[in-house]
Amino acid sequence: VDSLIPPEMSVGVVKIDVQGHEYGVFQGMKQLLGRLTGYPKYIFFEESESVLKSTGVEFGASTKFVESFGYHCQQQHQDVLCEK
Repeated sequence: VDSLIPPEMSVGVVKIDVQGHEYGVFQGMKQLLGRLTGYPKYIFFEESESVLKSTGVEFGASTKFVESFGYHCQQQHQDVLCEK
């Protein structure tokens, strides 16, 4: 994602739906998530324990990763909303 979005382009919302591979997508968004300006205000994704079992990613890893960039995340069932 970082290689696709130029630094001068502001991003308001990100929706990720990649069936258990969200953590990998977030790894490719480090620059976008770490921006001081123009960062996504809202990030939506799903985090399902049963789907993650097949990927080897620990449940909660994506949420923790996004929160490490100053986001506050709330989960309701499988849906996660993070806001900064």
